[in-house]
Amino acid sequence: MRRKAALQDWYDAILLEEAQREASARSARRWGQDEISSMIKRSSMGISAYGAHEVAVDSLSALSALQVWIDEALSGTQVRVTALSLTDFPYVRGEMREGQLLQKMDGDGAVGYLPLVVATNQDSAVAFAQRDGHLPPVPSATIRMSGGTLIRWWADAVLSWSAVDRNSTLSRDGDGRPTPGDWILLGVEGTDVALPVPWGSSNLLIEIDDDGALVEISVPPSARREQHHRRRAEFEDRWGRWLDEEHNLTREELEAGIRRAEAGLRAVLAIEED
Repeated sequence: MRRKAALQDWYDAILLEEAQREASARSARRWGQDEISSMIKRSSMGISAYGAHEVAVDSLSALSALQVWIDEALSGTQVRVTALSLTDFPYVRGEMREGQLLQKMDGDGAVGYLPLVVATNQDSAVAFAQRDGHLPPVPSATIRMSGGTLIRWWADAVLSWSAVDRNSTLSRDGDGRPTPGDWILLGVEGTDVALPVPWGSSNLLIEIDDDGALVEISVPPSARREQHHRRRAEFEDRWGRWLDEEHNLTREELEAGIRRAEAGLRAVLAIEED
């Protein structure tokens, strides 16, 4: 049962939508759209198209809905990602009976290990929780393409897809809704990356740069992203008019903004002096 959103939550959500809409509009006005003429203009100026897509995975109705969202987010690229649920404990029949260390991978074969064992007999949110004052690991993968050819990839805080596939059962049945604590894995075609997605406590963020040739996929905690978006909305609400190059600030707005900035700087200096 979902908690009814408080009035402040609705207000913050509206602020976020407005901030994102205005930022997108400013970017479109400045750098153009996807027409050939706009792409040529960007290329002549050394500018490439950038886009970001983000969703709280728990807001989706099923694993199949997550797959649809991923396909749409990556539709302008040659990168392909498959979402599967991990339906039994990994490695109980294989290399490591108690789980598997998260890995740092590089497409050239280099592998490093993080001191964190995970397994599906753990709640996925607990497995990726903050530990001993350290921020939780954020699974991520970066893929560089040239047309349809994979040039290079690297990843952090991920599992080995080949090892999971050898020792576990992966399900493509996407009609059922995962429950908080379930394990979802994202496999990146052409790599050995299995990005763990803790259902119910994480967002999925896909960033696309260099006109679709560079893709970064990350799985940050929802709580941290909510805090990030809230702060961004507050910043846009306070300084958005200053950042809008098409808006001419009045003298009163300039003076008020300078006073506000100076007050903020004095507050920071006072904290550092204490």
